[in-house]
Amino acid sequence: MDTAGSLEPLTFYDAAKWVHQRRGKLSGAAETETWWLFAPATPEAGKGPIMVNRKTNELEQLGSLPKEWKPRLEAFKKEGPTPLSIPEEFYGEPEEISL
Repeated sequence: MDTAGSLEPLTFYDAAKWVHQRRGKLSGAAETETWWLFAPATPEAGKGPIMVNRKTNELEQLGSLPKEWKPRLEAFKKEGPTPLSIPEEFYGEPEEISL
C-alpha cells in the first residue's frame, strides 16, 4: 500500500489528484465514510480499481481479476457508497476494454 505521507485527512480533491498522478485520467468515483473508490479511465494490465482509506490516507491498488477485488467491492457496496464527480482536470472518458 502507498500512503500520502500526511497525518492530515485528505480532501476528495487531493485524493483524486494523488490517484491521477499514479494512474492517469479517472472516469468515476464513489465514497463511504471510510473509503474513496476510483475507477481509472484507461485499463492497465494487472490493475483494477483504486481505493483510498479516508482515515489512514492509504492507497490500495486492486488487481485486475474480479476474483481479487469482488469481495472488497461487495463490502464497499454494503457501506452505501455515494457517487462523486471527478474534478474536471482529472476526468477522462472510460476506454472500452477489448477482450
